[in-house]
Amino acid sequence: MKVEIARSLDLRGLSGHEMTERTTQAMRKLGPGALVEVLGDDPASAAEFASWSSATGSDLLESSRLGTLFRFVVRTRGSAGRPDPARSRAARS
Repeated sequence: MKVEIARSLDLRGLSGHEMTERTTQAMRKLGPGALVEVLGDDPASAAEFASWSSATGSDLLESSRLGTLFRFVVRTRGSAGRPDPARSRAARS
C-alpha cells in the first residue's frame, strides 16, 4: 500500500507553535484524510504537535527525529474511521 503525502512543509527555523499554525493553514486547503508531512528543528515541536493533534482532532501518524530534524505526518480531520468533529456538531444543531 502506497502512502501519498498531499503536502510537505519545511518549517525549519520556526517555533513549534508557529509550525502548528502553518500546518493548520495548509490543512484547511486539503480534503478530509489528506496526509501532510512537516519538517522542523524546534525540540519543543514534538510536544507541541502531540497537544495540537489532540486539540484539533487531526491524526498524528508519525513523530520522528533524526539528529536535529523532526518529522511529523498528520492526517486531516474527517478521514475514514474518524468523523470530523465540526461536522458532527453541525449535524446536531
